[in-house]
Amino acid sequence: MPSPVVPRRIRFALDRLSPDSRHRVLEIGCGNGAAAAMLHDAKAFAFLLAIDRSATAVTAARTRNADAIAQGRMDIQRAALADLPSPSRRFDLTFAINVNLFWRGGAPELAVLRRQLASRGRLVLIWEPPAAGQAATIRNAAAVLLSENGFVLRDTVCDTAGRLPLLALDCRLSTC
Repeated sequence: MPSPVVPRRIRFALDRLSPDSRHRVLEIGCGNGAAAAMLHDAKAFAFLLAIDRSATAVTAARTRNADAIAQGRMDIQRAALADLPSPSRRFDLTFAINVNLFWRGGAPELAVLRRQLASRGRLVLIWEPPAAGQAATIRNAAAVLLSENGFVLRDTVCDTAGRLPLLALDCRLSTC
């Protein structure tokens, strides 16, 4: 069976993450689990929690990542970020791909992330805007929302090589 084609946005995201085999990772909006599977194959984390609000997505992600779940290295839950309880251990790296709440008023979710993220942890947000002109709008709105909610934008990358641009924002808690 041929290996599935990995969407450009997922490859772009994984290039930005630079996870470490000691990291605890949180993926928000995991979809079918493709990014989590690639991180597992690369042995790029100690533990990964992936969440999504869609029961269909969670089922697909669990199926795709059954081995990692069986090994105790991954958990996939149907959950909204706003409802996630405080962890016993915080996450070193949190990422989301195409999760629009981070530029459309996600203050409650960012408050949850402040509790979830380790003091030197990173939040990496990736978007593939549906139109080329939206990248700047998303970047500017996200930067304001992040700043207002205790995060510092450390780096922005915009890849315009494809048909649609890809945007990455790399953030840390403002207390770091």
